[in-house]
Amino acid sequence: MGPVRTLLRVIGDVRTTIAAESPLPTLRRAMYTQLGDIAFEVVGPVTGLEMKRGYTYARHEIIEGKPRLEAIGDELDVLTFSLDFLREIADPVTSYADLCAAAAAHVALPLIFANGQVMGHFVITSIDDAVDLTDGRGSVLKRRTRVELTEWVESKPLEVTSRARRAAATANSAAAPKVAKKQPPVHADPASVPMSVVIRGR
Repeated sequence: MGPVRTLLRVIGDVRTTIAAESPLPTLRRAMYTQLGDIAFEVVGPVTGLEMKRGYTYARHEIIEGKPRLEAIGDELDVLTFSLDFLREIADPVTSYADLCAAAAAHVALPLIFANGQVMGHFVITSIDDAVDLTDGRGSVLKRRTRVELTEWVESKPLEVTSRARRAAATANSAAAPKVAKKQPPVHADPASVPMSVVIRGR
């Protein structure tokens, strides 16, 4: 995974409700996934993850019979995260603002899970948000957020791959230590050059 700019701490089980006056139990936090430079760290089991895959078929009507279907291709994958942001483990307002900023950038981001599984590149296509709990002054204590990610496919994947490989090769070449080439000895007087390195034409 790459460098982390934002760490979003959420409670994994979205069905869990914790009262504001009750401190969050001491639980082990663990990295769950990373979207670009935004890392998601969870507390407890994760139950709020959904994935949708679709397949496109063309429908051909015929006379006196059932229509025929013809496979055209695959739909874009859609991932949905249901997150609870709690003030006991992270600021709900800041966490929500970071998600909105990433969505507003309209940039495809790599999605990588902590187990090493690379899902590909995704864009944030929608964010549904609801404030579940506030204190007496209106400060947000808990907010429930649903984030939808849609797969991003490059229009020219081979060109993108080649460009990435060229950039990596250039970076490696620049980082490699330069070794000076050994120059052959220069002899001012041909007569003083050893016979093994003097070639005379007939």
